[in-house]
Amino acid sequence: MNQLDSIYQRFIPMVIRQNQKTTHGINSDKLYRQTSIPLDDERTLNIRWIKIPTFQRDQHQYYYTVFLNNIELWRKGEIRNIQRQTLETTDKQHVDSYTIFMLGRFYGCFEINQNMKWYKTFIINSMVCDNRHESMIYGFISSFLQNRLNRLTGDGLVFGDITRDVVRLRGFCSVLDEVMVFNNNKVKVIKE
Repeated sequence: MNQLDSIYQRFIPMVIRQNQKTTHGINSDKLYRQTSIPLDDERTLNIRWIKIPTFQRDQHQYYYTVFLNNIELWRKGEIRNIQRQTLETTDKQHVDSYTIFMLGRFYGCFEINQNMKWYKTFIINSMVCDNRHESMIYGFISSFLQNRLNRLTGDGLVFGDITRDVVRLRGFCSVLDEVMVFNNNKVKVIKE
């Protein structure tokens, strides 16, 4: 099992616990999925997605979906198709945001301005996911959720279900931060 699968497997019990703490959560088997899509005779796009419960509104639970993709080799002209196929693998109902982490060798080159078009897709130009990449993924997710919490609680007027969601998400972010610190310490030990 590669490290991307380990990240995915580590997330599953965390999001199930988070979903159980919500009032209007969905069934646990709808929180995650893994699928493979053949792109041509030689290449396969492997997609893993996880729905992290965010906030409750109008008697519905909303989710932030994290996609962990890997492909052996991909080209610049394929990014739009890969993004479309990735989004089609999940039920987008009650998904308020998403991020795609794309692991795989890129064939060609990107200009910085072209890469900015894919602001919800983070490209990891490597065949191997290591502790640095894992920490980056956890750090980004934690940072994204913290920013949403800070925007929501900026004026301090939070009450009801939103208060429970804020407390739950802050706890979730602290767990992600602990995993990130653990991975960073492992990287430092390996370098020494």
